[in-house]
Amino acid sequence: MRLIVLFCISICFSAIGQTIHETKNGIPFTFYNHQRQKFTIIEDSTGCLEYNEQTKKWEFHKIVYKLQEPFKNFLLEYNLLHEKGSKVFFIDRGCGYVYILENDTLKRHDRSFHHKNQYGGTLFLYQGQPHIFGGYGLFTMKNIITYYNLKEREWFVHQVTGDIPKPRYQAHGMLVGNLFYMAAGFYDSGKYYDDVWSFDFGNLKWKLLGKIKPSLFTYTLFCTDYRGIGNLSKQFISTGIDIFELDYQKKQIAKHRMANSIVIKEITVQNGLVMYVKHGNTENNFDVIIENQSDFFKLKKEIFPLLVDNPKRVDKSSLGIVSVGMLIFVLLALLILFIIIYIKKRRSQGSIDLSPSEKELLELMCLKGEEGIEISEVSDFVNTDNPSIDTLKKRREGLIKSLKSKISQDAKIPIHEVIMESKSAQDKRIKILVLNSKAIEKYRLIATQK
Repeated sequence: MRLIVLFCISICFSAIGQTIHETKNGIPFTFYNHQRQKFTIIEDSTGCLEYNEQTKKWEFHKIVYKLQEPFKNFLLEYNLLHEKGSKVFFIDRGCGYVYILENDTLKRHDRSFHHKNQYGGTLFLYQGQPHIFGGYGLFTMKNIITYYNLKEREWFVHQVTGDIPKPRYQAHGMLVGNLFYMAAGFYDSGKYYDDVWSFDFGNLKWKLLGKIKPSLFTYTLFCTDYRGIGNLSKQFISTGIDIFELDYQKKQIAKHRMANSIVIKEITVQNGLVMYVKHGNTENNFDVIIENQSDFFKLKKEIFPLLVDNPKRVDKSSLGIVSVGMLIFVLLALLILFIIIYIKKRRSQGSIDLSPSEKELLELMCLKGEEGIEISEVSDFVNTDNPSIDTLKKRREGLIKSLKSKISQDAKIPIHEVIMESKSAQDKRIKILVLNSKAIEKYRLIATQK
């Protein structure tokens, strides 16, 4: 009798074009691996499962897991980031550790530590580099954007200007071209925002786009738990049963009417197929299902404006009438203040606080400009007592690191872009150091005025 029932269930699933895999170790990692062009499931430490679109079956693929922690913790404490052209990243939930899946080996890539500083942050990829907006940690809410530098294998913070969103966590985010869109997010227990922002990587500035329509907004829709109901993917969000598709560029949201009432956890759409995760028969049991996109989204969708039609504007009449005399006075005061600041800045040799060795090195690099200096020339500034070669090298590296750090903070330049390294055209063994053009322009007076 049991065989007959299983046979009937199998026939039903085949009829609607579904392929189902049952997991037993909690919610797995599910994604489309663009490197291997396969839908992929990672659920245990023996390897992964890849979907064969021709046979419509899951096939085991061997992976070597070189993790520095139990596999169970890996499933719970890391976020997956991957898109076409990027590496397959697994990011520490609180920011810090970074694992990559490369050449069938999952291994650690970073030189960092467990930051425990951005739990609930919004993760996304920009130019193949992992980014995290906001989050909570060390007793403070964040509104920073951190990014993982693949070359340095460390995390850095973008230096933004202008208005910025208030600190929050569990916000929805999606990158479109050069713009990162962010919506909603919690700022306290049971308290959440309903605003929508865009961040332009071209000028590192935020822009407030407006408020989410009250008829659409619920905290369970935009503000989501880690790998829980809500954020199904960059494009899709959910209240549990209904699925919504976001289009930040057009400022609209589409509601997909679903044919059944299953609660979906994650979703991946690729090659005309949909892979999604739902609860199985027990609490820790999940089903990974693949079916045709046309079957999954077969019902009509409704499209709604995402933002409030007429956001509140400042009533200029309520500000009163400013007298012409007062306006002229304010303009003159601002003009005088600007002139004073400009003259003071021109006369200054730079507000940066440098040691004598750092100042001399900065003067030399400003004078050499784009020509740069040989790294051996740095030794002249630290060779005061004929130290050993190892001691001289450590002093030289310390001087360069200290100067980079001070310039980065003072000139608002990412630390890895302050001093660029290259090889000499005449002798490839010689390393050339070139100061960032922005820094050269800023500190040119230090080199020209004595």
